[in-house]
Amino acid sequence: MLPSSVLLILGLFGLWLGSSVLVDSARDIARSLHISELIIGLTIISIGSTVPETATNIMAGLSNLHGVEASGIAVGNVLGSMMANITLILGICGLSAAMHIGKPLKRVSSKIGMDKVSLKREGLALIGAITAFFLVSFDGYISRIESLFLVLLYLAYLGYLLKTENIKKRFALQLRDKTFERHFLFDLFLILIGLVLIVHASNIVVTNGVFLASSWGIEETIIGLFIGLGTSLPELTIAFMGLLKNSAKLSIGNLMGATIADPLIPLGFGGIIAGFSVARTSLLFDIPVVFFSILLVLTFLRSSGNLNKKESVTLILVYFLFMYFRLTVV
Repeated sequence: MLPSSVLLILGLFGLWLGSSVLVDSARDIARSLHISELIIGLTIISIGSTVPETATNIMAGLSNLHGVEASGIAVGNVLGSMMANITLILGICGLSAAMHIGKPLKRVSSKIGMDKVSLKREGLALIGAITAFFLVSFDGYISRIESLFLVLLYLAYLGYLLKTENIKKRFALQLRDKTFERHFLFDLFLILIGLVLIVHASNIVVTNGVFLASSWGIEETIIGLFIGLGTSLPELTIAFMGLLKNSAKLSIGNLMGATIADPLIPLGFGGIIAGFSVARTSLLFDIPVVFFSILLVLTFLRSSGNLNKKESVTLILVYFLFMYFRLTVV
């Protein structure tokens, strides 16, 4: 038998590998439909990259259903992923682009930023998602009905985005091409393989995360925060790949889209299976810090149009300060 710590690491690697396969295939499908890079990042890529969080939270919900409390893992996973996406990963990408690390990043279009219309739309969605998370958690428990509400809220947001790009019409036109149909079916097969790997790996992560939390006397939410960082590896990989391929819009779209999806889809699907308890610490510290971080990012992007070096470093420092206070003070 391998130690639980080793199994936890192997589980996180499985999450990363499976989501990488899934996201690559989803990106191929989206690009064949000639969808804008920002919309690809906000929809197909971000949904694919949040599959690890969703699978982990579904397994946490199943654990709760069978009497093994895993709410801390689920809530910590979501909050850890949101913080990693909106501060650490976004900051690293912004710093890399601002410092022109690597030849492909020397192009001006590699800057991490958004146009005013998209920033307003996604900014409101980010604020709405974290606000909805706080409201359903306010009494210390997210019920199944409240979890369903979170899922429906995301579907409404997704429907609005898809409508703006006329996806249904584009897909119908592409289906006339037999080559597209073959590639589409192959990509669907790869997505299925990725999902199977992700679900299995998430089971390993939740099982061993709960065991470590109980055996070491560590609060489950803390373990969940680190799992959230681990399951954010797909977002980090995609964001850097976007920069290297001069597709900064895809990078920021993925990070924004994943941060919007995290409190709605993973928490929603997991909570529908069995409700989640929310620790007081998460209500009074974690969620407010995530909310503050979102406002900080939106302020930076609105003031200069893209992240500069100082702003990027600030976001990275915010993440490490959050983790420091969460581990030593709170």
